[in-house]
Amino acid sequence: MKGNQNIKEILNEKKTKERSREREIEKEKKKGKEKYPLSPQNMPLGGESSYAMKSIQSENYYKEKIQNIKIKMNYISVKSVIDKFDLENTTLLKTSDKILIDKNVELTPDEYINNYTQIVINQIKSMKKSTKFAPFPILPYGAKLSDIQFIKLFKECILYANYNLSKDDHEKIKKRLLESEYDLNSLFVSPQILKDLKENALLTILTSNNKDDQDDNFSILKTQYNSVTPLIKLDFENQEINKKELIETFSSYVYISNYIKTLKKFISNFNLTKTKLKDYINNYFINHDIYFSDFPDRILAVSIHTGNIYINAKYLKEYYTEKSEESQIIIREKLILNIAHELNHVLLRETDEKMKKNFLIKSNFKNKKDSNKEDNILYVSKFDPNKSHILNLNESGNVFDHYFFNKFYFNNLFIKEAEFFCNIKNIKSMKEYNKKLNEIINEEKLSPPLNTSVNKFKKLEEEPTRCIKSRILGTKNINSVDECKLSSDSDEDSD
Repeated sequence: MKGNQNIKEILNEKKTKERSREREIEKEKKKGKEKYPLSPQNMPLGGESSYAMKSIQSENYYKEKIQNIKIKMNYISVKSVIDKFDLENTTLLKTSDKILIDKNVELTPDEYINNYTQIVINQIKSMKKSTKFAPFPILPYGAKLSDIQFIKLFKECILYANYNLSKDDHEKIKKRLLESEYDLNSLFVSPQILKDLKENALLTILTSNNKDDQDDNFSILKTQYNSVTPLIKLDFENQEINKKELIETFSSYVYISNYIKTLKKFISNFNLTKTKLKDYINNYFINHDIYFSDFPDRILAVSIHTGNIYINAKYLKEYYTEKSEESQIIIREKLILNIAHELNHVLLRETDEKMKKNFLIKSNFKNKKDSNKEDNILYVSKFDPNKSHILNLNESGNVFDHYFFNKFYFNNLFIKEAEFFCNIKNIKSMKEYNKKLNEIINEEKLSPPLNTSVNKFKKLEEEPTRCIKSRILGTKNINSVDECKLSSDSDEDSD
């Protein structure tokens, strides 16, 4: 009896295991059917359970294969270079920098995130075209907004948009904002330094009548990654970039002369001396910083209401990957030239009381007769003297670039030009500067340089790269380079 009992127990245990195995096979079969539907025509030998097992094995095989291939590709993402930049900066931080970083990484408390997000979304949903007057909102330059301050200002901007935008534009903006749900949901989970940028984009979208401004700021609203440490030092062999170098470069004769010449075109009764403007430049870099963001390629840089400048992180990627001596000089000068352009924007805010009180006020060229009654400024093509490129005259950075590049449009930056700009601190005369720049461009016309991706600076295709405010408006045939000169600029202004 005892032996028979043992046999029964063994048989029962065997049946239990078989039932368990059948259940496992059935589960595997269902999984296989979900991913690889079977039909009589493609049924493999061995039945459905065999196919399901092979499917699972195949999935794991391809997962590992894809993972191994991607590891071998050694792909360098924008996120990885920003992380590398931040990590390197941690070894350079001073006590004051650490306080700044603590502020940059501040987060909205978890208990308020959903509430604040819902307020913003509800405000957008409530947008309705209105004829009721709403005053132009005020965003002081240099201000850092708390969450409560931002929400208050955002509500004011909603009311202004309801009153100010045309019915058609109003409906389009509302629709686009509601379609940006992911970007709105990410606003209050972003660290402060990224939240500043996104908030600036939202406020600009609601207060601008310019479609290009709106398009660019919708792109900026999508920014997902940003450095939390500012530019402290980038080592380009013996040509390091740091704040001291930036102050010395932008306080040099050529830069100061062109900044003053430009600011006079936008500020009534501008009377700052070169010495005084140098003080503004020095104070700017003491109180503000430069960060890197994962902007789309077409946007090179932007300065926002806090006074900080954000640069496209693709330059960081080039800095870490393009290691030839020539490439490094070109990359360095592309960074410097973008900062120089943005510095003109912030100097306008720093020195004009009206624009300092409200960052949302747009720059405006004050003497329209200089543009033949048009709001455009012409740049001559470097390699085609009969072709010009049209940009917005009311954008102060465009006017600065027009003077700095001596009317030429720099869609690419080549090594001789980069070396020339790199040594700009040694030049003490605008006549000498413009003469040398013309000589370099004429040499390049005779023997065109090799054009690589590193040379790309401002391209002229459908989506030209630019500062956020410097969108190219088209091209125009001209008879003479003199047609690109602003009519009020006398030859005496050149020195």
